[in-house]
Amino acid sequence: MKIYYNPKLKQLARNLRNDSTLSEVILWNELKGRKMKGYQFLRQKPIYKTETTT
Repeated sequence: MKIYYNPKLKQLARNLRNDSTLSEVILWNELKGRKMKGYQFLRQKPIYKTETTT
């Protein structure tokens, strides 16, 4: 099964990355650079829009 990237969500993903919480910043600082037993972690790309309630 192929999952297609949705380019319409690029700006939303960018905003979410730029407005990350302190917890998310700390998590990504630990995950980047293969600090976790040599595993590589990458930020996910948006693939579809989900509906959320506000």
